[in-house]
Amino acid sequence: MTTQKEDHDIAKEAYLVDPLARDPPYTAGSRFKVGPDDVEYLVYDSHHDPVSGFQGMAVVPVVAGKPDFSHVTIAFAGTNPEHRADILADTMSVVGGDTGPGTQASEAMEFARRVRESVKKEHPEASYSTVGHSLGGWQAMLVAAEFGWAGVSFNGPDPWDSLSPRAKEWLQRQRDAGRNPMVNYVNEWDLIGNLSGNGTGAAKYVGGPRGKGPFGHHDLETAYEFNADGSLKRLGVEGRSDWEISQNQVAGLPAGLQPQFTPIIAGLYGRLRLPLVGEVVGTIASGATVLVDTVAALDLASSIGSLGISLEAIKAANAGLPGQLQSVLDAGRSTVSMIPFVTPADVEECISTHRLNPHQRIDLDAVAEVDRRVDTHTLVVAQLSEGVVKAVVHTLEQDGQWASRFSPLR
Repeated sequence: MTTQKEDHDIAKEAYLVDPLARDPPYTAGSRFKVGPDDVEYLVYDSHHDPVSGFQGMAVVPVVAGKPDFSHVTIAFAGTNPEHRADILADTMSVVGGDTGPGTQASEAMEFARRVRESVKKEHPEASYSTVGHSLGGWQAMLVAAEFGWAGVSFNGPDPWDSLSPRAKEWLQRQRDAGRNPMVNYVNEWDLIGNLSGNGTGAAKYVGGPRGKGPFGHHDLETAYEFNADGSLKRLGVEGRSDWEISQNQVAGLPAGLQPQFTPIIAGLYGRLRLPLVGEVVGTIASGATVLVDTVAALDLASSIGSLGISLEAIKAANAGLPGQLQSVLDAGRSTVSMIPFVTPADVEECISTHRLNPHQRIDLDAVAEVDRRVDTHTLVVAQLSEGVVKAVVHTLEQDGQWASRFSPLR
């Protein structure tokens, strides 16, 4: 029985089948260690398709120095944002429901079949399970349901709508019997993992702090924390609504813009679940990234806009300098006044001689110049942030083909 941390780490290691992620990439015979106890695994088989972007590997634990084929784990890598093929795969499979030939979904099925047929020649007793993150998590659940295996996903969109009738019947029988062979650990704030609902019933929500940006709640490195025994922290929270998730995504924007963009994100998010919209998005690569690009752009605007807050803090600090120095000086006067042989005249003479008055210690012209430059930079920052926001609005308004499918649906 693997721990949640081991499953998490195996899903993470699956990305290293990609030669762009590791040189040399994982291939048959590669070894790695996972989990709090550094459990060693051997890569039995791997597959990388540079055209579709698919990456997967089959691994077995190493026990007493020998590969243990009593159980085989098949791991699928998720979306690499730098791979256009991966973005298209996300769109075609997860949103559009396309699992036909040439898709990563079909490659995942074929790879799993290949591994099973190869292993059973020498190890017919072997059992199997799947694991993956993001798109890889979606594939892990899809393959598990189709083959009748157990599956573990991290922030994977739910594959229920893409399952075959036979797989749905099998999974429903399992659930009716009080067991679900699949689990999908979804960060409560994640856009991607929450995208497709929970038709399989596999979702178990994981709590975490808000405000990590568009991908901070999704990535394996930042979306989860573990206890010393390898169990997930904050597992078992309630899932969030589309509106709550959308509010979290725009939390970094200036307060005045948040009400404007929360419904935009929530609207895009909800519409992607509708069959008609999914059909359109699944065939248009540009429409595939509307949601992610919108959130990423707003996060950029938020990051730029937050610089304005820092700049204003500089001005506020400058404005407070005379008052702070005066307070220190007054405190000194009060302290010295308690010395009986020191007169007020002596104190003022000392202050004058050593130029301790605020107007003598602060170069007001220099402060004014700093304030002027801060004002200039604040204006530029505001213009940049506003420009990004306007670009988002313009893109959403001008994407006629996308909007035409959107607007009639209420």
